[in-house]
Amino acid sequence: MFGIEVFKDMHLTLLDRFIEEIDQGLRVVSSVTHANRELDLPDSDAALSPDQKRASAKYMRVNHTGEVCAQALYSGQALVEKDIDVRLALNKSAQEELDHLAWTQLRIKELKGRRSVLDPVFYAGSFFIGVIAGLSGTRESLGFLRETERQVESHLTDHLDVMPLEDERSRAIVNQMREEEREHADRAEDLGAASLSRPAAFLMGLMEKDDDVRIALNKSAQEELDHLAWTQLRIKELKGRRSVLDPVFYAGSFFIGVIAGLSGTRESLGFLRETERQVESHLTDHLDVMPLEDERSRAIVNQMREEEREHADRAEDLGAAPLSRPAAFLMGLMSKVMTKTTFMF
Repeated sequence: MFGIEVFKDMHLTLLDRFIEEIDQGLRVVSSVTHANRELDLPDSDAALSPDQKRASAKYMRVNHTGEVCAQALYSGQALVEKDIDVRLALNKSAQEELDHLAWTQLRIKELKGRRSVLDPVFYAGSFFIGVIAGLSGTRESLGFLRETERQVESHLTDHLDVMPLEDERSRAIVNQMREEEREHADRAEDLGAASLSRPAAFLMGLMEKDDDVRIALNKSAQEELDHLAWTQLRIKELKGRRSVLDPVFYAGSFFIGVIAGLSGTRESLGFLRETERQVESHLTDHLDVMPLEDERSRAIVNQMREEEREHADRAEDLGAAPLSRPAAFLMGLMSKVMTKTTFMF
């Protein structure tokens, strides 16, 4: 079976794998998933009070969302991972996480609970984080994965400390999940995971520390806020509508920004510079096709383009590092995906 998986994986292009991951993502957020393994669970919830059921349902909802994020992280990392053995190991862990997803989903249903409405947002953000982690290199990517699994294991232990003792079915699921999260961390370790820096491991989201850089980022962000208001007003004047996918793109972009910030000041600035260059190019393309008669929209886009160029120059002046070609290519690809989807949605 392992040999078949290797043969299949070797003959898939990056586009093939990307399509597979999109399909998998839609299944995850739509809850079209089924467990490959059955757990031997206690038979009855008769001992549970209504309050205990509600409490357990909330914890299982959190755990379910965690598994949505896990699927996205593994998918993002596997998409860009070049080492076939590592990619297959990631897929094996992802399959076990898929069982976790199905178990928590079923348990929520039994408890008359509900899934989080934010699952699509968390999936998008986690997928982008997985891609960025994967692009950072195999050992670094595995280090990120190991730390994630260690933190999930700790989080599940905390849940077991507060979940009703009478809810044996939920506790059995969480116990099994905890054991397998530990195994996933050990698997990443065995594959050569690099050590994650203490700040990254402890906070997994520190904002930029350099005061000059932070001030410059905030200045650019304030100008981008003006762009947001201008476009919003113009859409209203034109009787148009904003994209329903805005929350998804915001979440994904926020998480990408966090990962870029954690990669180091110069690398973060390099990412920012490349982003602004691509936005400038994208706005130029829009000016080429927008009606010449629409002078109000064109004036807004022109001003935005000038300021995007200034933001890129500002990042350059602060010492932006060159961005790798694969990272720049991936950013351009995701920009095109965003443009195409927002035209429709």
